[in-house]
Amino acid sequence: MDAQTHSPISGAKAVVCYPLPSPYEGEQPTIEEALTNTRPPQVTSDSNGKFFIRPEHHWIIYFPSPEMAPAEGFLVVRRDSYEPEMIGLWTDGVVNVGSISLKPVMK
Repeated sequence: MDAQTHSPISGAKAVVCYPLPSPYEGEQPTIEEALTNTRPPQVTSDSNGKFFIRPEHHWIIYFPSPEMAPAEGFLVVRRDSYEPEMIGLWTDGVVNVGSISLKPVMK
């Protein structure tokens, strides 16, 4: 949604980015760096500003915990005339990220 008017933004592009290796624990990449490691599909928000990205599942051996290992990554949302937004993802299933506010680019 638009950060100023709180109205839905149609035509925004959203994509999931895999985490990048970092020499520093917990260091977040820039949006440009994250976009070098995306996974398909890239989706577009509808007229209500909503989008859905299908989950991706992988089998792994995770020892010693009997629970499923959480997935990590980033969600990047972009639209012309707005500043891009990136949020961290940490999930063991489907997650609703809620509303994402995009700030209009100041000219």
